[in-house]
Amino acid sequence: MTEKWRKHDIYYGYEYYYKLNDLIKSGKCNHDVRSTPEYKLLSTINPHLAEALAIENEIINLRNSLKNNRSEKGKNNYLKNLKLQNQIRKLELKRDLELNKAKTRLGYIDTMNAWKRRRAKEKIAKIRKIPGKVKTKINDFITSLIAKGIEKTTIPYKIEEIVKNGMNQTLKDLVEEKS
Repeated sequence: MTEKWRKHDIYYGYEYYYKLNDLIKSGKCNHDVRSTPEYKLLSTINPHLAEALAIENEIINLRNSLKNNRSEKGKNNYLKNLKLQNQIRKLELKRDLELNKAKTRLGYIDTMNAWKRRRAKEKIAKIRKIPGKVKTKINDFITSLIAKGIEKTTIPYKIEEIVKNGMNQTLKDLVEEKS
């Protein structure tokens, strides 16, 4: 069961997200996060989520510099602090925008997967209406594909070819029997 969830996490990029988030929260990442391999891997899966984490790192760096500024005394510190606070607010808005885009992307992926599952069910419903000879061939083929480890969502496309070929063959057989 854990292997299944690990594959799920890798598919959606959560594994890289957690690694990158831990790196940022630990404070060890003073440099730009965009150069790390976790960021690059996460950006291939969900670029908005990766960008949101990079912005989070910039916010943390600005907050640290704001703390350092407050400890110093001088006339220009007040203006520097205001500038830093404004930058932090802008980055927080930008981060929230990227997180919303990432959530939308994940919702879109989930919708597409649901659409594939529904399409698979529709194809299987069509198979039930097919004549016996072709139906057994298709069922044997489906079981062989599943045994090979092919995902069930990709099976409908392969079934379409078999159904077309099988139906054409049965039509040819019927025409030959009549003549």
